[in-house]
Amino acid sequence: MEFTHENVIDLRRVARLLENRFHERPPRGAVMGKTEMRDAIVDATSCSLLNAEQLVDQLERLGYIRLVGERMRPPRWRITAEPSWLH
Repeated sequence: MEFTHENVIDLRRVARLLENRFHERPPRGAVMGKTEMRDAIVDATSCSLLNAEQLVDQLERLGYIRLVGERMRPPRWRITAEPSWLH
């Protein structure tokens, strides 16, 4: 998968990539979890660290990823390629 300025980024596709990567062990911790997801995007694409970090932030803003279990230590990230606002 390659992301360039000329390409339109399909966030569902990125979320699906993260779902597949973390289906058995969701990322944990607010900061460390985001770092794991950023690194997974970089590993699977030709995306820069900065662009991958921006993608993770955008995925969070749009509901594709969400920190849950904030009372748990550490909380974990829920990843979905089908956020509720799409339905």
